[in-house]
Amino acid sequence: MEPFLEKIPNQLGESFFAMRRESEAMNWGWHYHPEIEICFTERGSGKRIVGNNIEFFDNGDMVLLGENLPHAFQSDKDLKDAKHIVQNVVIQFREELFGNMLEYPEMGNIKALIQKASYGLQINGRLKQRVSSLIDELLQAKGFKKLNLLLLVLNEIAERPEDYRMLSSLKYSKIKNSESSRIGKVISYIHSNFKKDLSLNEVAEVANLTPNAFCKYFRKRTNKSFVEYLNELRINQSCELLMSDMYSVKEVAAMTGFKNRSNFNRRFYKVVGKTPSDFSNEYRESFK
Repeated sequence: MEPFLEKIPNQLGESFFAMRRESEAMNWGWHYHPEIEICFTERGSGKRIVGNNIEFFDNGDMVLLGENLPHAFQSDKDLKDAKHIVQNVVIQFREELFGNMLEYPEMGNIKALIQKASYGLQINGRLKQRVSSLIDELLQAKGFKKLNLLLLVLNEIAERPEDYRMLSSLKYSKIKNSESSRIGKVISYIHSNFKKDLSLNEVAEVANLTPNAFCKYFRKRTNKSFVEYLNELRINQSCELLMSDMYSVKEVAAMTGFKNRSNFNRRFYKVVGKTPSDFSNEYRESFK
């Protein structure tokens, strides 16, 4: 299933969206948006999908989702009655909201947090209690105080990494480089040719670097080795193809550059934590 682009409405006189709402169910289909999102389910339960992570959620679930990270929420089917009204808080904002502030040394923790949010983060423990209190204040605030509280929320999360965990094993946000730049050309070439047997020497030539120099250059720009990036890209694409429910596991393996199914199964399990078949079946069951 292809995720759809959700358009987030602007609130008059506000630079970001924040609202507490109630509904009979959370049936938010597979979608994405350029806004970073905090979703706090104060009351409700069901299944949550973030990137390639599929798991159940319950009352008090709090997640931070990065820009363009596909996600979906599906309420339990037997809880759609007046006694089980879903209540949640959604805060959505764009990274551009902070402008050049993210380059300030004092904002280093928040900048790093936004990058981690590309995988989706579940917030737990005492941190969740603290963030919940700040969210209550934020929803009542106006003007600069409201914006300041958003920064406080993000800073609280950033300073307590022991109280959050990454959800998706794959990163979905795009590297922000012009295609005319060296790294832009390299990334574009990898994305155009990942289905074939792509060698380090071949990609190094695109960057006009020796293989050794390219390895250092690529890791510095992406925080991953070339092989790590290529394998994650292939697994990422295979997850999307499996979720489309149009191809068999064998076909997906061939379409994403894996020479044989056993190698595909092994690498998929290493990254996702489940076999391709189990992942496909679990995703299909989520939308029945």
